[in-house]
Amino acid sequence: MAYQAFYDSLLWRNMSTLDWEFGMFIQYLRHSYLIFVLFIFSTVSHANFNNRVWVEDNVIYYVGHLTKVLNNEVFQLYEENKAINLIAIQSKGGEVNAGLDLGLFLYSNGLNVRVDSYCLSSCANYVFTAGIVKYVSSNSLIAFHGGATSESNMNETFLEELPISERKILIDKFKIYRKKLVIREKEFFDRISVQQRITTIGETNKLLPFWEAEYIGWYYTKSSLSKLGVKNIVVNGGKWEPMESLNELKFFRIREEDVI
Repeated sequence: MAYQAFYDSLLWRNMSTLDWEFGMFIQYLRHSYLIFVLFIFSTVSHANFNNRVWVEDNVIYYVGHLTKVLNNEVFQLYEENKAINLIAIQSKGGEVNAGLDLGLFLYSNGLNVRVDSYCLSSCANYVFTAGIVKYVSSNSLIAFHGGATSESNMNETFLEELPISERKILIDKFKIYRKKLVIREKEFFDRISVQQRITTIGETNKLLPFWEAEYIGWYYTKSSLSKLGVKNIVVNGGKWEPMESLNELKFFRIREEDVI
């Protein structure tokens, strides 16, 4: 739960300019059990479609993991057609900075976002929250599972197997990486007027039984999202009842009383 600040880049294999120095850490941590579990989460059904971006009827479609390459395609398509006002996205997330980049682009250009199926992790944290109007279908899943302020959870057993000199280098690089992300994430949420704790509410101790029951993340009701600053949600097709599982991955609902 407490690893969002770095595992998105580990699992979705795309590094931004803020993360190039973190490459060695990626190579080492990919062998740990924790990373293995999260790798499965990020890559389930990944082979079922190609990551791609295209435009149709003044709507940009974004399918796949959030990456700098796909983001740049979005930016270029918008420059070529300023009539575009909506991005329809289906993504399990991606590198944190890629999510922040795309979210800031949506917000800065007054673009709306639509999720017909699912938007997870960095997609939920930074893209869905940044859309001016957020369109969802009756069973769309907007799921969270951590953010830059989540408690760090490095694999100590694995680090102990490394030479002391390498261990210190990796820990120092992680601290630098995380510090940058914490600052950038706070600035992002301040700008879009959404509470940063939206990325960590599901990690509280009283919700620990869900994690012990092998849930991988959580989702909010429309009312709870509004309390956290995520407003202007339009449900297409009736009442919003998000699916609670995706390819055997389980997500739990945050009760409204847990969002004070």
